[in-house]
This record gives sequence, structure tokens and C-alpha cells, in this order.
Amino acid sequence: MSPFAIQLINGCLSSDIEQEDQNSFQALQQLGAIEEVEGLWKLNSIYRVGRLYIGKDGKGYVEAEFKEQRDLLVEPDNLWGAKHGDVVIAKRIIARRGRASGIIKLVIEKAHLFTVAYTHRDESGNFLILNIRTGEPTHAEMEGMDLKAFKLGTVLKVDVDDDKVLE
Repeated sequence: MSPFAIQLINGCLSSDIEQEDQNSFQALQQLGAIEEVEGLWKLNSIYRVGRLYIGKDGKGYVEAEFKEQRDLLVEPDNLWGAKHGDVVIAKRIIARRGRASGIIKLVIEKAHLFTVAYTHRDESGNFLILNIRTGEPTHAEMEGMDLKAFKLGTVLKVDVDDDKVLE
């Protein structure tokens, strides 16, 4: 778990927030996800911070840092661009029955800065770019170049944030 996530759970002074976490801190303030209690900024009780795990069915699970908090189920529509392994802030959906579920509100630490993908054609002849680790289709762009011009099997390093090909 990132130091920033631990600060949010335990409470901290705004002056204790590292420079690289200031944008996330301000975004959480605007969301109303953190509140000032006795001079310390803490995460509201309906929000959870944890690592996101995504199953083969596309559903996500936010693993809570502390065992007394239950893990949250996140439907694929509620992932909001978060990827497997990211440290996220999720808002719990209050329901009378069933598993505790939530919606991803903010990614505070990315698990991967880039993905490795390769060019491929399926049985129908459709051109695809596949994540080399998961085998799932992904998206990539290269300025001034059509990726279909590359030979099949070409390996690409793709930025996670903007889908630009780095190498």
C-alpha cells in the first residue's frame, strides 16, 4: 500500500502530503471523500482505499487494507479506467442485501506505467493489438503511423495513460 493511502486511512495534516500526491489530495477534497476531523484529514467512512484486482470476468475487487473492512465488488461499468493492481479510492454503494459493492472514484497510484502489447490478426482477419501479459485486446496509437503497417507479432511499449506507443 502506498504511503499516501496509509495517510488517508489513519489521518494526516495537509502539510504532510507529498508533492506528487497533492493533485490526488485536492481531487479527493473536491469529491468530498475526505473530511477534516480534529485537524487531521481522513477518508470518509463510505470510501475505501485498496488495491484493485480484476478477474477474468471483468469484475473488479478492491482489497481493503484492514481486514475489518470488507472487500468491495466493482462491476466493469464502474471501473472508470482503473487497471489491475492500481491503488484506488472506491465509494461504497449502500445496499440492503448482497455483497458489498462500489464505484471507483480515483486512482491514486498506478500499478504499471506502460503495457507491453503486440500486433495480431484473429481468425476473421481483424487486426488487433493484444496485451502480452493478459492476451486481452488493448488500444494503442502512434502519431503519424498506421499500426497495421507493422509486421504481425511486432512488440510495442504503450503508455497506460494516453495509449501512445513509446517504443
